Amino acid sequence: MFHTYGLLSFAMATVALGSTVVILRRFKLHEMMASVEKYKATILALAPLVLVAMVNDADMIKAKYDLSSLRTVRCGGAPLSKEATVMFLEKYPTVNIFQGYALTESNGGGASIDSVEESRRYGTAGLLSSGLEARIVDPDTGRIMGVKQTGELWLRGRLIRVFGLISGHKKR
Repeated sequence: MFHTYGLLSFAMATVALGSTVVILRRFKLHEMMASVEKYKATILALAPLVLVAMVNDADMIKAKYDLSSLRTVRCGGAPLSKEATVMFLEKYPTVNIFQGYALTESNGGGASIDSVEESRRYGTAGLLSSGLEARIVDPDTGRIMGVKQTGELWLRGRLIRVFGLISGHKKR
């Protein structure tokens, strides 16, 4: 629970909706797999490195654990490559992967993928969360960048009052 997604968007929101959340003391891949089997977990919230570990150990994991309850992996904390996604889906074809984007500074999700169709658009984290505005700017000048131009992401919304708060810049 070192990131806002794990704490706010997954654990607290899931409990608030009346679902059960299983939290392990520390991450160990095989303890997590045993917990999926024991509690019949349907959703895992993972960082891409954990997803890759599941791919690398897939044959042994599938031979040892019953993961038939698992339906969804929500992935965040870093970009998830197309290659990792495709390899995961080959090893676990009944599990959907939904990537998201959040920042601790944003107090919740910034963007998320919520459908299987969206999840096949590799390289995206989905649509902006409700109530957020975003712009890509030149970090030195604050100038708004155009389509297919690289810059810094600035967000504004109910929990983020000023563009640039996340990046440390003052409102321009």
